[in-house]
Amino acid sequence: MASKQANPGCLIPFGLIFVIAGCIPGGIAVHDVLRAKAMQQWVETPANIVTVNLDHSGEDSVRVEVTYSYRATDPAAVEAAGVRTYTSDQVGIHSGSDNIGSWHADTFARLDRARQGEQSVPCWYDPQDPTQAVLDREVRWSMVGFLCIFPLVFGLVGGAVVWAGVHGLRKRRILAADPTALAKTPVIQAEGGSGTCALWVMTVVWNAISWAVIIGIFTKDDVPWPVRLMILLFPLVGLVLVIVTLIATARFMRHGRPRLRLDQGAWLTGSRVQASILIEVGPKPDERFDTRLSVVRSVTSGSGKHRRTTDQTLWTCDVAVDPSAGRQVEGWWSLPIELPLPSDLPPTGDDLAWKLECHLVRSGPDLSTTFALPVATGDGGTVLLSGDLKAAADRAEPLAVLTKAGISVGEERGAVVLLLPAWRNPGLFIPGLIMAILLSVGAAALYDKVGWWTALLSGPIVLLCWRGAVRSALWRSTIILSKGRITVTAGWWRMRRTELTGSDVLVVERTSNMSSGETAWFNMWLKTAEGQRIAIARGVPGPASARLQEMIDAVR
Repeated sequence: MASKQANPGCLIPFGLIFVIAGCIPGGIAVHDVLRAKAMQQWVETPANIVTVNLDHSGEDSVRVEVTYSYRATDPAAVEAAGVRTYTSDQVGIHSGSDNIGSWHADTFARLDRARQGEQSVPCWYDPQDPTQAVLDREVRWSMVGFLCIFPLVFGLVGGAVVWAGVHGLRKRRILAADPTALAKTPVIQAEGGSGTCALWVMTVVWNAISWAVIIGIFTKDDVPWPVRLMILLFPLVGLVLVIVTLIATARFMRHGRPRLRLDQGAWLTGSRVQASILIEVGPKPDERFDTRLSVVRSVTSGSGKHRRTTDQTLWTCDVAVDPSAGRQVEGWWSLPIELPLPSDLPPTGDDLAWKLECHLVRSGPDLSTTFALPVATGDGGTVLLSGDLKAAADRAEPLAVLTKAGISVGEERGAVVLLLPAWRNPGLFIPGLIMAILLSVGAAALYDKVGWWTALLSGPIVLLCWRGAVRSALWRSTIILSKGRITVTAGWWRMRRTELTGSDVLVVERTSNMSSGETAWFNMWLKTAEGQRIAIARGVPGPASARLQEMIDAVR
């Protein structure tokens, strides 16, 4: 079933919100710096401190509060206002409470000493408006640096989201005009070209924040040592980021950003594409160049806070590359490669990607890169049945994900026959058998040591466990797919045969209630318009279950 694709244009306003949110504190920082520059022209005069207080009402922030009086000495200001003595409570350029540095505490100590000693302090007032005055006209660069973090981080994130939205709209317009336009892309650059720059930005921002926090914490005497040791984890992570970034930079400087050039054909399913991998430094005779073509689908499961997205590999194929066949072309080392694009696999979409992974093993930093292929539907489309499945390797290869799961694939009178035999998944039924044996031993021990009446409770539990284990071992099915028709024979004790037309099936259901390592095991049903749920598979690994669903959808 085709899924509704999201409109990439929705990303643009979402990204602009991030950009605007970052520009607000950035604008405040620029305004404060410009205001400090203008204050250099203000007139200095002595001020008498009337009251001064250090407010701790904030949860983790402080604010110095002061009232002071001063006299305007500039004749023009006095003549314009007609007043000589003024009162103000403005301390510095920045207003409000915060916990950045020790500026509030230091300023309070300086002003409190002046008040107790009945000494005056320097004050600067605006000659154009003598009511405006400050006791400190210097920029708090720690505050400016903190404010500048927001436009840097939010701007980068928002800008990336906006770019993704614009790029998605452009791609959609191209595909609307010509569905196979992207499949004719002559040159594809490797993924992660901007990853090194992004890694540098993340490393610089992380280290700037973490080291600023460390300096602020260690300059305070009232912070306990356990807290200081815990805070040290942040700069340690920053050092790890520096090492990772330097390694990534060394790899990028050595290998650059490889490219994949289309030499013959197009990125269309059902074709064999002639291409060339372009790298800056050619491989040596003793170096190994590994390439793998794979089709990966993103599957979302769960809901709410339990919602997660995992990647399922539908098909993989190791592609041979002969390093000795490479040659120098326009400053690049070109390695020819032939890629099979099976016709019964879906094209590139929002939740499906074709990837070509390349790995050149050499001394020093290896070359490891990935190309995302813009594969479109070819002339063969996603039609499942057209001729002998075993006649063309490019049609048989995608079914390897089924045979790997113990599902045999054959053809009989123009129909595809899928056989899911018994005893197929030992990882499922062996743990059940072991549990049944252990429960049986435990029930026998209770019967012997406690009494016969314990069997009334343990007996049904043991029987249910044995039934589940044996059912997992013996359950089998045969699925016959022909054009517009599905025949299923399935069961573990009694086999049930069901014949359906493609229009009878509303949806193919998949549920998973068990996983082993990174493998999830699925049970599958056909849900009909009459409300029936017909079991067709049990204990099938995720990629194979997705493959089965695609094959059934193709004949519906």
